Amino acid sequence: MVKIEALITHSGSFHADDLLAYAVLSALHPEARLVRTRDAGVIAKAEGRAIVFDVGFRYVPDQHFYDHHQPDRPRRADGLAYSSFGLVWKHFGRAFIAAAHDDPGLSPDTLDQVHTAVDLGLVRDIDAVDNGELGDGQQALMHPLSLPSLLMAFRPAFDDDRPGRDDAAFLESAAFAGRMLRAQVDSTAASLRSRALVDHAIAHRSHPNWIELPRSMDYLEAILSAGSNDGANDIVFVVAPSRNEWQLNTVNVSRDSFQSRKLLPEAWAGLRGPDLVAATGVADSVFCHAGRFIAIARSRDGAMSLLEQALDT
Repeated sequence: MVKIEALITHSGSFHADDLLAYAVLSALHPEARLVRTRDAGVIAKAEGRAIVFDVGFRYVPDQHFYDHHQPDRPRRADGLAYSSFGLVWKHFGRAFIAAAHDDPGLSPDTLDQVHTAVDLGLVRDIDAVDNGELGDGQQALMHPLSLPSLLMAFRPAFDDDRPGRDDAAFLESAAFAGRMLRAQVDSTAASLRSRALVDHAIAHRSHPNWIELPRSMDYLEAILSAGSNDGANDIVFVVAPSRNEWQLNTVNVSRDSFQSRKLLPEAWAGLRGPDLVAATGVADSVFCHAGRFIAIARSRDGAMSLLEQALDT
């Protein structure tokens, strides 16, 4: 196998797609040097010993070219054009997950699930932004606090003419992008693990309106996805331990809303300590958020007592 000596991308202003593509490739080829150029001669000279992405005007994986600017640029099955990150993730994403994820024993099936989930979320969003092909629900990607915008905020100021500043800024932003990508991989893997636990709790719950989980974890996606299956649309509360306390949480009506299917009692709103104890009669109750979407007790018995009252209001 030929050793990859360089990772080549375009010079000048950078975007989220080349930064994230570099984050993947540099993790797999840490000894390869970064070359930022648009010089076709430099690229040709390195051919065979370099991976070329977001520049080069061709997509030829066997020759390590991963550009998407050519007229016949590669597209997904639904027509969305790939960005360089999308192409690099398609070919190298699984290797990146295996190398970067905290659990080195990730099964092949789980690895594929993580790869697909990240592709359908983060990667697809970057593809859409970079190609100017935003679909329904992707308008928020243009917000100044979106990941693409935050990554571009590392760009040097328009009047910063210091030699080497562009490349230094690229590396600084790519390091941030790499940390974000690793976090996305880890959180996606964790979501798959929690999904299985929440699905089990839904299927085996003892009451139609609440579930109990073995520990605090994300539950909304699993409940919403279950929908009418197993009557999951009727679940309004979730009970779970968290460190040295027990939480009673509400369930949101949708993924993009803070509105709860059922709020905790209005009389509890914002109370804590003795005031909440007096309002509930639960001796170890600790706190209820003013928004009435979470209440805390020190024991399971306390949390269950709060749950019983919440169900009756």
